[in-house]
Amino acid sequence: MKLNVVSLRHATGKQFSFAFEVPAAEEFFWLRGPVSVSGKVANSDGHMVVSGTIRALASFECQRCLRDYETELVEEFRQEYRETSQESPLPADAEYGVYEGDELDVTELVRDTLLLAEPMKKVCQLDCKGLCPVCGQDRNQSDCHCDHEAIDPRLAALKQLLDSKQ
Repeated sequence: MKLNVVSLRHATGKQFSFAFEVPAAEEFFWLRGPVSVSGKVANSDGHMVVSGTIRALASFECQRCLRDYETELVEEFRQEYRETSQESPLPADAEYGVYEGDELDVTELVRDTLLLAEPMKKVCQLDCKGLCPVCGQDRNQSDCHCDHEAIDPRLAALKQLLDSKQ
């Protein structure tokens, strides 16, 4: 995923838009279909600023009710790039990307944005009720009539203590 920036290199303030679709890499097994990337590249005082949006369809298993669900991921990105050369290398730990020549490679930027887009807690809906811990019924579909007050016998004395203080 390379962007040709030859027309921007010596034109501060100039910008152009881009859009492309790429197949999802194997490491993103949870993505369904292609990844759409759109945005713009702007020359800001000799530095290239790439910004835009990544869209992809993702499929997950809910961690509460174990149902499969799909959701559209829409992630914004922004990265500054500075030109480097053999004679004047830039530090590798800088907060910006580097490019050399007339092409700017945004593959790593797209990959990193997708890695951060994967939700840490995968739930089909924010108010998912999950499964009943007693009978396994999906509580989103119907309520079960299980006794959820069952106390671990090892903690029964603590429950009696708490009940006597109220």
